Amino acid sequence: VYFVIIGFPLITSVVIIMVTLQILIQPWRLWFGIENSEAFVERILPPYRTMKIMNKLLPAGSTVLFIWEGRGYYCIHHCIADTEPSNWIRLVTEAEWKSEKVCDLLRERQIRYFLLNRQEINRMQFHDPNQLRNRANRFLMFEFLPNYAKVNEQDSYSSLFELICDDQ
Repeated sequence: VYFVIIGFPLITSVVIIMVTLQILIQPWRLWFGIENSEAFVERILPPYRTMKIMNKLLPAGSTVLFIWEGRGYYCIHHCIADTEPSNWIRLVTEAEWKSEKVCDLLRERQIRYFLLNRQEINRMQFHDPNQLRNRANRFLMFEFLPNYAKVNEQDSYSSLFELICDDQ
């Protein structure tokens, strides 16, 4: 009787969870050699590929400012994570919403690269009661990036930019 009351629902729940994980994560692709372990990790952890490329491509001593991305543990020695998320808002506010002043502040802080998390930009637009994040994002997308940065690497998750302030 106890098995029917406790055991059967428990076993059924575990089986449903396992089948769901098999469908979503597809570990069998790794088990059968369809993909290697690195491709598997890149597929299930979107920031992994970006961080791996960033750690490999950037010159030694480079500092990367994260914009709307708090997971700085991927590159702890040369990243400034955006844990609040307000790095960009503070920067443009301090620069009085002027691209040239943003460049000056970034140079002063020896920041040549920044990582932009597109998923967080989409999420944050719905959590912005005073519209400051949306204003900062519009400034970034339409005023700063087109004139003062170039894309080094990009995937569906994020973009790694290099500042070209000195070229202006």
